[in-house]
Amino acid sequence: MPTAVKIFFFLLFTAAFTAHFEEPWGKDSDFTCFKSEKPKELSLIGKIADSIITFHQKVLSPVDGPRSHFRPSSSRYMQLAIERYGFLKGYLMGCD
Repeated sequence: MPTAVKIFFFLLFTAAFTAHFEEPWGKDSDFTCFKSEKPKELSLIGKIADSIITFHQKVLSPVDGPRSHFRPSSSRYMQLAIERYGFLKGYLMGCD
């Protein structure tokens, strides 16, 4: 195969994958479905779980270093789930 044809296919291949590349998951600021929801008033056990998770996020996690590649992190996901769905369902969703 001539060199010019190889270069043409190389440029065509790279342009096809880089020209319209977008992150498939988007940006966190694009999510508007939960912005209008007001968080439920937490029960006593929900407040305790929230304080434990906050302690983990602020104290334990920085010492251990970043381990999770997920956004939101699993602890933040559980915290949001507890706020939105109550302790029992939020805890089960976070453990899943």
